[in-house]
Amino acid sequence: MNNTAVYMRVSTNDQSTDSQELDLRRWLDHEGVTGTWYVDKYTGATMSRPQWERVEDAIERGIVRTLLVWRLDRLGRTTIGLLKVFEMLQARQVRLVCLMDNLDFQTASGRLHANMLASFAAYERELISERVKKGIEARRRRDPNYRHGGSAGTVFRSLSPKKVNTIIQLFLHNTSKAAIAEVIGCRWLAVHSTLRRFAFTKVYDDYLSQTFVAETRPLVKAKLLAGRGDYRLWIDR
Repeated sequence: MNNTAVYMRVSTNDQSTDSQELDLRRWLDHEGVTGTWYVDKYTGATMSRPQWERVEDAIERGIVRTLLVWRLDRLGRTTIGLLKVFEMLQARQVRLVCLMDNLDFQTASGRLHANMLASFAAYERELISERVKKGIEARRRRDPNYRHGGSAGTVFRSLSPKKVNTIIQLFLHNTSKAAIAEVIGCRWLAVHSTLRRFAFTKVYDDYLSQTFVAETRPLVKAKLLAGRGDYRLWIDR
């Protein structure tokens, strides 16, 4: 019976699990087991992740006897969250294998080591958060118009006027958003957000040609709403 759960996690869709998978497969081959694979592309700041919740369910039902991860911080980056995981694994007598941390959860010293690593993982996450905040503050000092996040008034300064112009023109020539993202070198969501903001707000009006805006905004707006199948309801928004 396959009772080994193999869990991998990266924080974003742009990141790859290839390096984790290579080491994990080597361990499985050495042990002569296959394992059931679970992969999340979610932040480690929360334990509410689709695939991790499947792992927890399998553990609670007694299906999993060994939990294999590349490194402890792949399970999560909060001390409280990791300690709850440790309690669950101990209660269900599940073996935890962390390859890069050389962790043996079946000994008292191993559990102490795990608790220390959990604290370090949480500390590292807080440092990352602090660096991001400092970066945003520095960016705002250089550019008073810069806004971070996804509010309706946000101007995505990371996309130059030329790129916004290109996105709009490609979209009006029936290029898919995925293809546009590849051309521009950004995420699909950035393309979608740019088109929506251009069509329904005025956040780009201050650095695009007014003639270009006047000619293309109605076309982009109509094309977006036609794609929703709700043209008459949404056309005047």
